[in-house]
Amino acid sequence: MNKKFSRFLIFLSVFPLYAEEHHCPNLTVWDMEYSARPSVSAHTTEIENDNTFLLQGNVSVLSAKNSIKATKANLIRNGDEYSGFLKEGSINNQLFNITFESLNIQDSGDSLSAIDGTLIRQKSLLKLDFENLSRESDIFKLEKVSMSSCSNNPEGWKISGRNVVVNDAGRGSISDMQLEIFGKPVLWLPWVPFPATSDRLSGFLEPKIQFGSEGLDLSIPYFLILSASSDITFAPRSLADRGKGFESNFRYKSPLIDIEIDSLFLDKDKKFEGLESLANNRWAGATRAFGGVSGFSYRIDWAKASDFLVLQNIPSFISDIDMNRAPYLLQNASLNYRNNNFELEVRSEDAQLLDPMISKAVAKKPEFEVNYAKSWNALSFSLQALYSKFHLPHPLFQDSELQLDKTNITRRYVKTELNVSHHIDKWLLEADYTSTLREYDSNNVSTPNNSNVESVFMRAGTFLRDPNAHLTFKPFVMFKYTPYEQYGRALLLDDQLKNSFAYDLFSVPLFSGKDLTLDERSLSVGIEFLMNEGLRQFQGMIGIKKNLKQSEVLKEYFDNLQIPDEQVLIDASLVLNNTYIQFAIDYDSKETNISHGQLALQRTFGAGNFKISQHKQHLGTGLYLNEVNFRDISMIANLGNNYQAFVYKSEDVMTGKNMDSYVGVGFENCCLAWRILARDKRLIDLNFMNSDAQLVAEESWKEMISYQNKSRITFEIELKGLMSPSKKIQRLMQNFQE
Repeated sequence: MNKKFSRFLIFLSVFPLYAEEHHCPNLTVWDMEYSARPSVSAHTTEIENDNTFLLQGNVSVLSAKNSIKATKANLIRNGDEYSGFLKEGSINNQLFNITFESLNIQDSGDSLSAIDGTLIRQKSLLKLDFENLSRESDIFKLEKVSMSSCSNNPEGWKISGRNVVVNDAGRGSISDMQLEIFGKPVLWLPWVPFPATSDRLSGFLEPKIQFGSEGLDLSIPYFLILSASSDITFAPRSLADRGKGFESNFRYKSPLIDIEIDSLFLDKDKKFEGLESLANNRWAGATRAFGGVSGFSYRIDWAKASDFLVLQNIPSFISDIDMNRAPYLLQNASLNYRNNNFELEVRSEDAQLLDPMISKAVAKKPEFEVNYAKSWNALSFSLQALYSKFHLPHPLFQDSELQLDKTNITRRYVKTELNVSHHIDKWLLEADYTSTLREYDSNNVSTPNNSNVESVFMRAGTFLRDPNAHLTFKPFVMFKYTPYEQYGRALLLDDQLKNSFAYDLFSVPLFSGKDLTLDERSLSVGIEFLMNEGLRQFQGMIGIKKNLKQSEVLKEYFDNLQIPDEQVLIDASLVLNNTYIQFAIDYDSKETNISHGQLALQRTFGAGNFKISQHKQHLGTGLYLNEVNFRDISMIANLGNNYQAFVYKSEDVMTGKNMDSYVGVGFENCCLAWRILARDKRLIDLNFMNSDAQLVAEESWKEMISYQNKSRITFEIELKGLMSPSKKIQRLMQNFQE
């Protein structure tokens, strides 16, 4: 490895902690209106003839092209143009500002040369100090140059070089470059391009460097402007034994269309050469687009990968195919029309499965949806109608007689809702009637029974306020009745049982799809509250829900899954100065256990932030897991002198094992920023005792977590005014603070 590059990496890890804080530079530029003809003034003016001026003291030359200030000048004017020699001053226009010891100018600045000065381009924080400068054909050429965006280079960064070329578009290059940080040389390169403007500009971006258990990961992105409304970023990439390839990001934006296309490719993966499915070329791609006109709108969200692990064990640098570790890669497209109370949408939906613990996705091609809503004073009516054609993957069913190459099911779904509200004294009374109709047709498999479920929901609530105590209370009582319906062969074709920490079971349904309606007879009472006084705020809800009858749907279709007979529900938050506390719980008072729970504490201190939270879920066996209980901790601490440390850890409480963790340190002032981040991911094994063999593949899960468990160290550096910060690191820091 190059000795200077080695010095660079070592030096960054031991940056001096005694670096002092300082004010950011304020690089002001003139903003003036220039006259059409040169306007010349000075303390002393000698005119040799009508076109030759000898000027001394507070020299000012204003024209349509430039504004010049100097102590001395010899100028020749030819109509609206001027040429000559000036001492100790500055020249400013819409493109640049130059201060100089001496300046020769021709044709009012179309050509010029200067000695011992500073060049600052408009829309840029970069200062370029030079010994010699010349401008010809819209190009600056500078010799013996140093540049920075810092007013105090020993506290930031400085680049020096033999020659620099900068064009009017803002693209520059420097030869024989040496980088100094905190006044110490850390890197030398024979030639480097750089942007000299804050505008969108084609050229190389800062390299991405990552080192971990998989070896050195290096990428050098190039950003290319294709037009005023489109650009592409292309990044060749080398990832040790994982292969060589590239990432890319294409964008196009206009009033009618906004589209973004991402891709990732690596050639044969030597690390998995024993596994045929992962040893071949590995790739992923995604397209996102939306737009519309005159009531019509469309949206495309489509992604595909070579295998279910590629986006997990090959993290992306510049593309954004799958940031949230979703179980599916969506492959959706829709067209929508909206007019007042009426809405029509046609769509195609599919997905690629990324999580072996989830049943295979069911495609809808096509699906039509109609929505209509209308209100008349205290009465409101809504209608939702869907026609869906499902294409089922044949491994979805394990019955031998149902192993077919093609299985289609159509579903007609109509939901009507009528709501009436009325005030009696200080109480608001509401009644809601809902009818849900489902009809199925199939060419190959037995279908669920057609059904029509009618549900009634009633609510009464009032509003109480004590202005002296800054208190507001909203007591309420609710009753819900939904009868049991025999669905026959139940097929969950849409999104299914929710496996999330949902505490408001008063209104949030257990199922997110359209195939089952949970039968329910329940009575709930509770109170919402708000106390708001200065920097103190306490708000939330406390309620008791009595389930008068156990759900027959859960008994029939979901083993060991049931709703508690009596639930105590609390969801509250407290803000006290710089401290935020959230407490949410769903407590089964009969079985004396917590079905769902979350406790979170967050505190800010100066520029730092600390957060700790614990989550628990126990709902029968839920989605085939007996219990989920984990804790996460995150902290950002200001160490002083512009240094910052950040820590994140997620731990499984049941096993005491680490699931995911980060630790890092960084430095940032108005001149530069650097960060070193170390990450360790160790996914845990799970209890599959009650799993359904047709939905969960234990060996696939064990194989997946063994490939995803890894460690890595990521290094980022940003020279302010010269580089853009890494979006991945910035997102990570933002997540810590949320």
